[in-house]
Amino acid sequence: MKNKIPLLFVLGLLFSYGVAHAATTVTFSTSEVPTSVVSNGGVVTTEWAPYGITILNATRYIGTNDTFDNMGLDSSLPAPDPYTIGGAVLFSNPVSTVTVDWVDFYNGIVLQTWTKGGGYISAFVLTANPGVLQSGTSTFVTDPSFGYISRLDFFSFVHGVGPVGISTLTYEAAPVPEPGTMLLLGSGLAGLVGIGRRRLKK
Repeated sequence: MKNKIPLLFVLGLLFSYGVAHAATTVTFSTSEVPTSVVSNGGVVTTEWAPYGITILNATRYIGTNDTFDNMGLDSSLPAPDPYTIGGAVLFSNPVSTVTVDWVDFYNGIVLQTWTKGGGYISAFVLTANPGVLQSGTSTFVTDPSFGYISRLDFFSFVHGVGPVGISTLTYEAAPVPEPGTMLLLGSGLAGLVGIGRRRLKK
């Protein structure tokens, strides 16, 4: 039994950081949600709630300007910052990694990630290239010590001009410690305390 107690402690440490969830991919297609309008005028919609997200200030588009799959979300509504064109993806639960395929409809694009408490994490900025359609993929990885991602904003780089789009969104939920894992860690710690007391008595 004495040999098993340190083993329990080691196992508890290995798994105390929790178990990461599998990645979730959303394509904003009609097969996911068979409606065209997502949200307008600052209204938050829960159409994609089964995928763990809600959408603010965006509509779904279908068009060949999207070089990925001709379908996604675009926004041309006010964003809550110095830029005026934008929408947002709100995550039901904090996420550790976000990858997004984006489309710039000639106006440049800004992607920003935020914590649940409104703390700024990081951003991707592409300046406008008039007359040139630009697209790409950006990945955001958060530092757990700072806070996990709870919101992704997307808006135009050019003040007050045109929409921007996101085509595909892939994210991984933040690891969450499981009750069994915490119990295992607690058992290991208790065992080490017991061993220490025995040694002191000797």
